[in-house]
Amino acid sequence: MAQNIEIKARLTQEQFDLIDEKGRELTESWPEVLRQKDTFFESKSGRLKLREFFDQDGNPTSIAELIHYHRPDQDGPKLSKYSRIEIEQASELREALAGANGVISVVEKCRQLYLLEQTRVHLDDVKSLGLFLELEVVLEQGQTTDDGTQIARHWMEEFGVTDEMLVDRAYIDLLPEPLGR
Repeated sequence: MAQNIEIKARLTQEQFDLIDEKGRELTESWPEVLRQKDTFFESKSGRLKLREFFDQDGNPTSIAELIHYHRPDQDGPKLSKYSRIEIEQASELREALAGANGVISVVEKCRQLYLLEQTRVHLDDVKSLGLFLELEVVLEQGQTTDDGTQIARHWMEEFGVTDEMLVDRAYIDLLPEPLGR
């Protein structure tokens, strides 16, 4: 399984805009904009979701991802272990997994993605939840959890993110009424 160190922070509009501006300065580019719908399914171990991508007009793209991951709900930077598989028949897979496992809930978001070295910077506008920053430090061969945590802390400082802004849960856990719980 691949591994990364993650943090998630709740943002105000002003903080979101400042981080967006800083991301553009650091990368000297505009972010990639991703419209995503994550359908979460019951899973005996970790979390299982189908991530579908949509174009500017709301039409599904041809590729989706099935993602299985383990990540603790805890404060601060945390280790996430995950597997991602590209899927070409998303609607058929969603239907099969819903029938076999059951759907827990759906999270929809518009994500702005910046790549800073080995860190994916996500500025997320999550339906029913608001604005967030996610940092994902992708661990390279030989790097430790401590190495990734140091990198995450560096970017937190660079973007003005304090520990008080951090969120210890996944978006699905923050939704007002998950479907299956």
